[in-house]
Amino acid sequence: MTISYLKESYASLIKLFFNDEQCEITRTNDPNVPSCFNHKSVRTMPIIKEKHKDGLFMFSSPESLEKYKQLNSKYFGELNINGFGIPYLHIIRIVSPIGFPFVDNCSSFKIYKYEVRNASDPLPLEYPHFEIITSSNHLKLYKILICSIDQFNYEMLGSGKFYFQYYMPDFPISNMLMRWKGLMSDYHFQMDEMNFNWRQCFQFNSKGYVHHRLRLTDVTVPQQDNSTVIANSLERKFKKKNLKQNVIVAHLLRIPIKPYDFTRGRGSDFFQWTDLEIGEDSQFHTLGIQDISPLKERIACQGLFFSYREVEKYELYIYDAVDFMYLPELMGWDEFYRWKAMNPKTLVVMLAGNK
Repeated sequence: MTISYLKESYASLIKLFFNDEQCEITRTNDPNVPSCFNHKSVRTMPIIKEKHKDGLFMFSSPESLEKYKQLNSKYFGELNINGFGIPYLHIIRIVSPIGFPFVDNCSSFKIYKYEVRNASDPLPLEYPHFEIITSSNHLKLYKILICSIDQFNYEMLGSGKFYFQYYMPDFPISNMLMRWKGLMSDYHFQMDEMNFNWRQCFQFNSKGYVHHRLRLTDVTVPQQDNSTVIANSLERKFKKKNLKQNVIVAHLLRIPIKPYDFTRGRGSDFFQWTDLEIGEDSQFHTLGIQDISPLKERIACQGLFFSYREVEKYELYIYDAVDFMYLPELMGWDEFYRWKAMNPKTLVVMLAGNK
């Protein structure tokens, strides 16, 4: 076996497992593709888990995240109209009033958006819930509820569904439903009369690996009524359009992290978990939170939700009995009890390992 053969074999393996081209957002001028998906650039939106805080945070750009890290994260520093250095979205799991999560086959989540407005602007009464986080002489920072998600699992059938309730004034359809069948099935849905699916995958590239990919497809899903869209992967009803290819709109790119750092929290208060890479129809975009379109905002909510589900799976298997001993010390007892109520499965795994 010659050295050249080994080099060629190694190069083939690298091309197979670390294929950057297959992980790229589609850039096309196809006239059959809606103009909003004729991508000219890609926006990278980091998703992080911050120690001592519930849920996950999404930022509008890596630069905005770095600015947030430089500041004391408990404060937002000097407000700016572009929202630079401010989180974009925040997802949390809903806990029942008695302090326990809902049963595993029925989970609920809420997604909040941070928005900077002029101090003289009227209150955002078009949303069901909002609060003022901080303010200056000229600007106010709001935390606004923009999406509620209910997840229903049917373990015996290996299927389930997600209900997305959007609270967006510019979004004509307020309710959206995804369904799936089987562990590795696609999640089909429809927005603005366009067909999409989130596909679970495991595609490596040089920065990490893609675990969910969003595509604009020519697969038509059946509609229930004007306000609710049902996507059932069992019903194979196709309506071919003139799409020459499935357009990759966005994907979730897992950033490699060390399990020890994730569980013990040594050395950093931030864990960059995933990047949502999403196509933009303009060559340039600002780094803050102010110029993201309503359509891309809905996609960002979905990407953040799928990231949260991946984090929960990771936490379930990564903790062990030794880490369990350190959690109250690292988190504080109040935070630990709240976390324990929200992560019963993880606790069971850790206690089993401690016997």
